[in-house]
Amino acid sequence: MMATDAARTRRAWLLMALAPADRSYGGNDGYEDDISTFYSWNSRVPNSRAIAVGDRVVLWDKLGLLGFSTVEKITTGTGTVDRRLCPTCGSADIKYRKTKSPDWRCFDCYTEFDDADTEVVEVTTFRADYGSEWVDAPGVMTAAEVRRLALSPRSQHAMREADWQVVQDALVSKGRQA
Repeated sequence: MMATDAARTRRAWLLMALAPADRSYGGNDGYEDDISTFYSWNSRVPNSRAIAVGDRVVLWDKLGLLGFSTVEKITTGTGTVDRRLCPTCGSADIKYRKTKSPDWRCFDCYTEFDDADTEVVEVTTFRADYGSEWVDAPGVMTAAEVRRLALSPRSQHAMREADWQVVQDALVSKGRQA
């Protein structure tokens, strides 16, 4: 259950936003986001139920900071996702290779293959809307600088918790108000 209680401490989140062409993980298709308006995810994402209305969000990609805002609304629903798997060991830890053949490689059993198996999985869907307070800030920080703002900087998760005061201090050091 997501907290929306006024007594809950407001949290901050670094949200990774990647275009399909920039993704290396091959286990799913990613999400359709409009980074200045909304961010989408599902219940298979670590921290999926932790983000709440009032939380601060900092969106970034493989190059760096894109912008930041405050969550105004979270819409939930149900749906399905296609999960791609290694045909040899069943792992979702696979990568699509644009320039090598076979097209896919598994990082668990190291098998290379042309076609991944597909499994349809039921999920809870989430969409955080934050457009009215969006502050565009592309290029203000590099991806490495944004990553260091996470409470766990080595995390590989798309949704990483951060300390908002640390984020604000970093933005101010770059000449931006948060």
